[in-house]
This record gives sequence, C-alpha cells and structure tokens, in this order.
Amino acid sequence: MDRFVILLMAFTTVFLSLSCSDNAKKPADVSSTDDAGFVDVGVDVSVDDVIEKVESCRPREIKEGMHYQDKFSLSLFHYNIQYIAGGGEKYENAIIKIGFEPILDILLRHPNWVFTIEMQGYMLEIMAERFPKIFSKLKQLVKNCQVEFVSFHYSDQLFLAYPEIDMQWSFDLNRTVFEKYGLFPSGVVFTQEGQFGEGMLKFMKKNNMNIGLYPKNLFKYFQGKLDVAPFYSKYDVDVVVVGAGVNSDNIVVDWSFFNDGELLATGGYSPYFVDTGNYKVDEESIRRYEEELTNKEKEGYKITSIGNYLATVKARGIAPIPLPPLLDGTWQPDDTSNFHRWMGDTKGQVDRDNKVLSSNYDARKYVLSFENLIEFAKIRKIDVSEYEKDLTKVKRLLAYAEVSDSTGWYPKQIEVEYSLSNAKSAKEISIEKIKSLGKKLDMKKTIRIDNYTKEISEIDTPEVYEIRDKCDEQHFKEINSEFYSYEVFCKKVDDFRTDVRVLFTPKNTSASRSATIIFPFELEEIEYVPALMDNEDSDAAIVSYHRSGFARTELNTSLATGLIKIGEDRYLIKHCEYFHISPFINFETKMLSFIDNSPEASGFEWRYSIVRGDKKRALSEMQKINTKPVVYVSSD
Repeated sequence: MDRFVILLMAFTTVFLSLSCSDNAKKPADVSSTDDAGFVDVGVDVSVDDVIEKVESCRPREIKEGMHYQDKFSLSLFHYNIQYIAGGGEKYENAIIKIGFEPILDILLRHPNWVFTIEMQGYMLEIMAERFPKIFSKLKQLVKNCQVEFVSFHYSDQLFLAYPEIDMQWSFDLNRTVFEKYGLFPSGVVFTQEGQFGEGMLKFMKKNNMNIGLYPKNLFKYFQGKLDVAPFYSKYDVDVVVVGAGVNSDNIVVDWSFFNDGELLATGGYSPYFVDTGNYKVDEESIRRYEEELTNKEKEGYKITSIGNYLATVKARGIAPIPLPPLLDGTWQPDDTSNFHRWMGDTKGQVDRDNKVLSSNYDARKYVLSFENLIEFAKIRKIDVSEYEKDLTKVKRLLAYAEVSDSTGWYPKQIEVEYSLSNAKSAKEISIEKIKSLGKKLDMKKTIRIDNYTKEISEIDTPEVYEIRDKCDEQHFKEINSEFYSYEVFCKKVDDFRTDVRVLFTPKNTSASRSATIIFPFELEEIEYVPALMDNEDSDAAIVSYHRSGFARTELNTSLATGLIKIGEDRYLIKHCEYFHISPFINFETKMLSFIDNSPEASGFEWRYSIVRGDKKRALSEMQKINTKPVVYVSSD
C-alpha cells in the first residue's frame, strides 16, 4: 500500500485545518499575491504522526467514554476557484483573500470550533504558490483539528457526466498536489454542484474514502420528503444528508452554513461582483455568523465537523439505514431540472452545452489513447519519461475543460471558451505526442489504437465510419424543432446493433432555438449505467430501480456514458462525442426525452445506437462507442 493511501485512510474522519495570520478587518488588496517569505509547503507529517493525530482529534467523549454529545451544529463551506472559469488571477485571488481567509480567521478566534471546508486541488495548488501565509494557516489549523478538509477532484468538473477513468485522472492529479504540499484530505467527500451518485460511492470505496455527503434537496427530489436518518450506507460507505436537520434517536443536528463558501464573508455577494467592487469583506456578516454560533454553543450545541458528528453517532450504537434509490444528481435539482441546466438547458445567449460536452468527450479519447500508447511503449522498453510529463499536462487540460461552470447556471462567454480551448489543446497535444511516440516505435503508417482491447497496430489508411443509409425503422417517437429541418440515416452494424445519425440543418437563425428528440419508454423501471460505474462488469455496472422507489414520475439524470434500457431487451446508447444531453424519463407519458435548448445555430448532428440483446452485450457496445473507442492517428 503506497504512502498516500495510508495517509488517506488515516485521515478518514479528521478535518484538516485552516490557519492564521492577521485577521481580515478590511477589504483585501487582491491585485498582489501574499508575501513569499513564509514558505512551509513540504511534506512534514509522517504516517505515524497522522495516525496519532487522527486519534487525538476524536471527540473527548468517544476517547474517554464520557456522556456522548447529542446536539451538533455542522457546516459545509464549498469553494470553487473556477467560479469564473478562465477569468484569471483577479477572480482567483479575490476568492482566496476575500472569500476564504476570513473563514480561517473565525476559527482562529474560536479554537473550540470546527468547520468542514471543501475545495478542488487546483485551488489548493494556487493558494500554496501565491499565498503561502494563508496556506500556512491551513496547515497549522490541521494540527489544531479545526477544519475537516474535503477535496475529491483536481478541477471543479462536471465529473458525473464523464467516464470513471476521467475521474481517476482528476483524483490522481489531486493526490500529486497533496503530496507536493504535505496536506491530505479527510475521507469525507462533497463535490462541485453537490454532484452525488452511487458510482461516486463505489469510487470512494476503491480509493479509501468513507463518508459521502448527499445534498438535502437532491434527497428530497428523489424521496419527496426530508425526514432523514442520522446517516445511511451503500457499498460499505457512510452517507450523511448534508444541510438537512436531524431530530431522531436523541440526535439533533443544525446546519449553520451549507452553501458556496465564497458568499459568507461578503454578505452574499459572489465573485461575479469583483469588477463592481461589491465583492469585499463584510464585517457585519461575519459578526452575525459568529454570534449565531456562540448562541448555539450556549444552547448546548457542539460546533464540530461532519466526521466528528458521525463518529459520535456510531459510538452511541446508532446503525445506518440502507440508502434509498437514487440516480446521479446535483444539489439544487428543482431549480435546474437536475443535470439539465448543465446538459442542454440555457439561461443566456452564450450556452453551448452539447458543443462543450461532446468536445470534451472527443478530446478524452485522444488522452486515453496517448496513455495506452505509453503503456504499449513501456512494454517495448522505450524511454517514455518525457511523454509521461506530457500525459500529465493533457490530463490537466482535460480536467479544466470538463469544469462545470462552462455549461452551468449562467455561463459567460469566457467560460465557454475556457472549456472549448482546453479540450482543443488536450486533443491536439495528445495527437502530436502519439505521432512522436509512434515514430520511436518505428510506426510509419496510420496508428490504430483500440482502447477497448488495448491492441495497437499500424494500418495503411484510417477507417472512415459513415452512416448514410435511409432507415428501415423509425426508432424514435418524434423530433421537434421549429428552427431546424432534419434527415435521419441508419447503419446496421450487425443483427443486434443499429447506429442512427440525425442531421439538423438550420431553417431559422433566431438566437432562441431548441431541438428535442423523444423515444418510447416502455418500462416501469430505470435500468442504466450510473456515472463512474462503466468499468464494472455488466451485472454491477447496470443497475435497475422500479418507479415506486421514487417520489416523482419524471426524473432527469446525466446518463454519463450513454446507456439506458428503453424496452424489453432494447437499449439506447447516445454517442456522447456527438450527442451528450441529459434525458428526462417520464413514467406517466412513457417517454424518454432529450431537449437541447442551446444547439449550434449553424447545424449539428446527433448519433445514437439501438442495441437488442442482454445487458452484457449492451455494456460492451457502450464501452466501444463511448468510453473506450478505437482511435486513428496518421503518423505523418
């Protein structure tokens, strides 16, 4: 077991901490970085020290068998350094100096309080390099057991819209950041936009993280109520419904804060207001929050972390409840139609959701191909050390491209371009390096990389896959669009699979446009592949939930790798590098609908497959189409 895994397991229920210089009493000057004289960023904690710290950070009542705490005031501060993705240092520095540092200073003034704070590894990296004093506060407060440090992904990606390997790349990039700066996360997981799903829990288990945070509004979206238990469990991972009060089993839970962490110290202003000058420290908001928590203490509440809460609950002998049915989702599903705000909906004139999402899918297949070619070259004793550095670079670029904000609530043009340009760079660099490594392998023709079988070979010319035949069968129920005309083409791959191409041509250049495709949905259950489960075998990867397990008759989810059952032995697979919109599943109308409110004005095409047969065949076809496709790169 490597050093990181040992450290990660050791930190499972401890909260790392933020620490201190002068308290922020006035709006920060965000034009300059911190004094670079305070650099303490090395790995300065041994494994034994970490394990000892875990034990020392547990609540006294657990260690000493005292009367157990029964009233808890919890918090979750979610930070996103990519709040304005591509906006640059002005916004990033403001988030750290104005939105983040004052929260640390609250803890310094109240050494008995513990907060849960989440951020991506990219923010930690920026903080350590530009603001070493603030980063030193963080490390010192780790030793004080005052912060539960939560970090799961390197970039604030819409990770439940992509395959498991993309998340593993991001997780590994995070690990590199932690190892470089000597700071390690707890086993608690909260994520960008509160994304939550069962595949995330499986991924956590594989990577020795053990407490998943399930947003209250997503829980209510599926279950219709917020009468929650102290905690739940699935796949041997504990789950706490974050933001929801608990008043059962003699346990009382109150949430003092559950929101974007950037907002508390500014009185609710977001980093979008940096340019207006409104994004500044609001001392009155900070004072009110401290007063609220002080009063909670007087009422007998412990201002503590989620991990300490759960450790106490378990010590009291309370057992978890099995987690009820859920699909992949986000933290405000009623406001966003779950994933649809990021995968097809629009709130402005710059959204290009399908373009961004499908471009990322296209780029990722070249990153994957580059990685597999490196492994191929290693077996042949080729020195690939420089190529491995390039691979890390393109993985970072892809992680930036997959950021959620470029397709989210109100994306700016710069955020859309941030994703498109990073995806383009990841793809182009991967192709360039595949060609270069191919020459070292003495490959002079077209390089064929089968990411499904991992077979790598040379061929004279790349295969051109075309779908041009008229269809014998109309697989969809209807297509609706007043802005586009369309043609439908089919290709029968074999007796079990038919590929379909829908080509849309503009007939109206109005800025407001949309396109919808509807399929018949003949089932009483949802059978699909949850995000981050696409590498499992078919029995584990494809899950099924009866409609009775949900409180509503229409549901939305990401369909990250494209596979969903729509009829008896009949599966739909969207081709995600062309068509990556979230589906609406409606049990009452018996329809599966994909609605794109931000398609390309110049025209576009959607591709999907209909697969007949068992789920083993369906999963295999999904992997060949989406997660592990064949890639061709010309050697010239």
